[in-house]
Amino acid sequence: MSILELFSRSKRLQQVTAAKVVKEIEVINIDATDSELECESNPKFDDTTGLDDGLVCSYSCGQESDDCDGSSCEELSELESFCDEDLLSTRSLDSESDSGCHPAEASSSKSHDNSANPHCPTKFSGNKCYRDFLMTELSSLKYLMRQGLAVRGHKEEEGNLHQLMKCRSDDVPGLSNWLRDGQYLSHEITDELIGMMAHKVRSDILSEVREAEWFGIIGDETRDEGGIEQFALSLRWVDSEYTVYEDIIELIEVEQTDAVTLVSALRESCRRMVLSLDNCRGQAYDGASNMAGHLNGVAARILKEAPKAHYVHCLAHSLNLCLQACTSSCPIIKESLLLVTELSTMVRASPKRLALFKNIQHHPSSQAPNIKPLCPTRWTVRTGAINSVLLNYGTLCETLDEIGADTRGEPAAKALGLRALMTKFGVFFGLKFSEVVFSATEQLSVTLQSHDINAQQAISAVNAAAQYFHRLRSHSSYDNFYKSVVEAAKDLTDKPALPRQKRIPRRHNQGAENHHHTTPDEYFRQQYFEVLDTMIAELIRRFSQASFSFLQEAEKAIIHSCNGVHVELSETFQKACEGDVDVDLLATQLLLLPDVIKTANQQHNFTIKKVTSISTVCDVFNSCTFAKVMLSNVHQLLRIYLTVPMTSATAERTFSTLRRVKNYLRTTMTQERLNNVMLLHAHKQRTDSLNLQEIATNFAGRNKRRRNYFGSFSN
Repeated sequence: MSILELFSRSKRLQQVTAAKVVKEIEVINIDATDSELECESNPKFDDTTGLDDGLVCSYSCGQESDDCDGSSCEELSELESFCDEDLLSTRSLDSESDSGCHPAEASSSKSHDNSANPHCPTKFSGNKCYRDFLMTELSSLKYLMRQGLAVRGHKEEEGNLHQLMKCRSDDVPGLSNWLRDGQYLSHEITDELIGMMAHKVRSDILSEVREAEWFGIIGDETRDEGGIEQFALSLRWVDSEYTVYEDIIELIEVEQTDAVTLVSALRESCRRMVLSLDNCRGQAYDGASNMAGHLNGVAARILKEAPKAHYVHCLAHSLNLCLQACTSSCPIIKESLLLVTELSTMVRASPKRLALFKNIQHHPSSQAPNIKPLCPTRWTVRTGAINSVLLNYGTLCETLDEIGADTRGEPAAKALGLRALMTKFGVFFGLKFSEVVFSATEQLSVTLQSHDINAQQAISAVNAAAQYFHRLRSHSSYDNFYKSVVEAAKDLTDKPALPRQKRIPRRHNQGAENHHHTTPDEYFRQQYFEVLDTMIAELIRRFSQASFSFLQEAEKAIIHSCNGVHVELSETFQKACEGDVDVDLLATQLLLLPDVIKTANQQHNFTIKKVTSISTVCDVFNSCTFAKVMLSNVHQLLRIYLTVPMTSATAERTFSTLRRVKNYLRTTMTQERLNNVMLLHAHKQRTDSLNLQEIATNFAGRNKRRRNYFGSFSN
């Protein structure tokens, strides 16, 4: 081969792109076992070692990154077939010896040589198409996390992330090639991106909590689909505008659910979040002994460390206990609820029986709902199940007759037994009365479970429900109700009759004669009043909690002062406010409240004649912003009052989210990933407002290799 030909081919070799040079160096089998050479020669290597890579777009013609539009290119020359391997090897080794670089660094320096490519910039400034690909991956992950969907599948290419990005590849040039090569799509990278998004959401929430200074703790425990006991920790806080927030913060894996373990988990979680228990002003749990025990429960142990953390037994659970006590002591309601459960099981447990019920139900004139199951734990959401039985009463009777006639064995016997029960007037009366009681308490439960409810609103709602039951407890109300039930049961059940009299057991017989009702009306009247009396008594007992004394005195001091009534603050109240509020200044500022109300009426078109609620005072302070400075101690007392949680409903809602996120197909996810996914799914609005470019910038800036691969996102 002549010198002229060698010179000509060497000149043409300089025009080969950096990606082609790397490939030719691999062809000549230069032995390079160092990890830097591995990173340079393998575009799929997406670890976090911080090595240079991706200086030239591998999805284009080999131009530098900013000149690449992400499209595929087929303009690679056939120079490889003309290259002499010996010559190429000699040139590579000579270059290495001259520069003193590792072979990988030598190849990288060749890829930086832009003199042979007039389309490439002098200095490399990042690959725009790679940045677009990463932003597409981040937005896809954000969508999946917001909706609580899985990222990966049984195979990577069948996962939701891969398929979603594949659908978007038509709008993002070159994305399909990036997906094919699998760059930055490994589960380690996706976990890192998800963790960065969740960390941003968590840090924003905790920043607001620390700014608010005081917070309340809401906790409850449950078992997830993987058999792991989870303690759901939520926080409640109030900002300067009196807006109440209740948000899930963390799921804590615990081995046991005793008070010592849970309190230790709470302390550790607060330490990680840089929150002091001294700033805790309220705590709400259920009534289990490990949580509410007055000596060694979680609430009692927290009170020893933070005496101002007022404990509230979840008001929704308290209402649940009221209904349980009412049902257990009143036979007519107990039997009616048992019937609803048995009917639902009989019809829904068999596809054949369910189809029979629907065929009978789907009459042209029938618009009744389907039969609904009775919730076994939530007593305040049973109205729908009871109402479905009442609206389908005739259909169910006909269905049971068909089942008893066409089937054999236990189902037939059970169907005939249920049919016999449904012919009794007492059962129908119990269903109707249960609907009255449970519908009222269901509305109360919905009100109590509001995340921003305060003590005054909760007690007012409970008092309204008690007044409703008081109003029903009259002979005229019973007479009207009894007549309506008799009229509705005319074609469905037998006539009203007295139940069979039961003889008192000898061991309970004290010699007194047993009372006997003379008419059915008298018997059902007694049952009617017994249910209402039990319900009223339970509402009074369950909602008279010790922690309400502080809240009620604070409420009384503020509202009465707004109306010009002087209030003396008790020593107990003053001690509870010590360190948070200057009690002496508070007494003076309370005297100025009527003038602030008058100013709000004059300057902000308020029409307040008499203040009756805390929310009115909050509205006045938000309108007259000077009041928050002038009456700063009243402002602080309002925020503390609103910080105390009333229910643990936020933690209960977390359990529903947990069942959706960690289902039976995703039981192997780690605790860290579970918390990240939970945060992004539970806080949808915060997830929507994430700045993905900021997250991408932080991700790309974590090591040198990523900075070279993606470049700057600020361009």
